[in-house]
Amino acid sequence: MDLWTDDFKWFVWFLIRSAIYGYILYHAFCFLRRKVPGVLGYGPIRKYPNMRKLRRVKGYFNYRWRRIKRKKKAGIDPIRTAFDGMKELKDCIKGLLYLVGVVEHRIQVFRTDGYG
Repeated sequence: MDLWTDDFKWFVWFLIRSAIYGYILYHAFCFLRRKVPGVLGYGPIRKYPNMRKLRRVKGYFNYRWRRIKRKKKAGIDPIRTAFDGMKELKDCIKGLLYLVGVVEHRIQVFRTDGYG
């Protein structure tokens, strides 16, 4: 019985060609899966970094605006709060200068009555 009949040869060559084409197609699809999304605009190439920055800035401004409105509803005066913060900073600087010894008796320059 001859093994190399036409049907058997055709089947062997079909398996060899299928293996080669399968190998080529597998690597082509692996390559395309990495490269094509970026070309079509789905990858990191087309992302615009300033939009991320704009989103962060908008989020911060919205947060700040909501915080101001919330404090206003709670009855906190922003001007008085700001002046209290400045007085605290002035007292802190005065204490640091006194600790360092830079200013010994000239602390009278810092007035604590809110006018200087």
